[in-house]
Amino acid sequence: SKCIAADPEWFWDGADCLEVGVDPVFNRGEQRGYTDNDVHYWMCPVVKENRYYVGRWGHDGRTTLHDADLKGVVKTALKKGERGYTVEVFIPASELKGWSPKPGAKIGFATTLVLQDKFMTDELAWPIIRKAGPFNTPGKWGEVTLR
Repeated sequence: SKCIAADPEWFWDGADCLEVGVDPVFNRGEQRGYTDNDVHYWMCPVVKENRYYVGRWGHDGRTTLHDADLKGVVKTALKKGERGYTVEVFIPASELKGWSPKPGAKIGFATTLVLQDKFMTDELAWPIIRKAGPFNTPGKWGEVTLR
C-alpha cells in the first residue's frame, strides 16, 4: 500500500480505506436493514499525524459522523513502513449499543480493505467482497465468537 488518502471523506476517489461493520447483538436476518445496534465505519490513513481518519456512516436516516465528531471517541495509531503501514483502532463500548462481551457471545462483523487505485477491483474482504455490497445487509455479516 502507498498509504495515501488525498481526501479521507471521499475515500472511493483514490485512497486506501478500511471499512468495518459491527453488529454487537448478532441480529441475524439476511435481508434486514440497519438497526440502532449496527455500526459501519470507514477509516483512511493520515500519515502526517500517524493516525486514521474515522467516519461512521449514517444508515437508515442516522447522522453520518466524520472525523471531527469521532476524534475523542474512536482512537487510532498508524505507523508507515517500507511496504505499507500498521494501524491500531480502538472502538469503545459506548459506540456499540447492546455490547455485552463475554466468552462464547457472538457478534456480526464485516470488513474490507480497499487499496488506492484498486477500488472494486482488488481488495481484501470478509465475509463478502465489496462488489457484492456487504454493508447494505448487516444480517449477512460474518459470525465472530468472542473468547
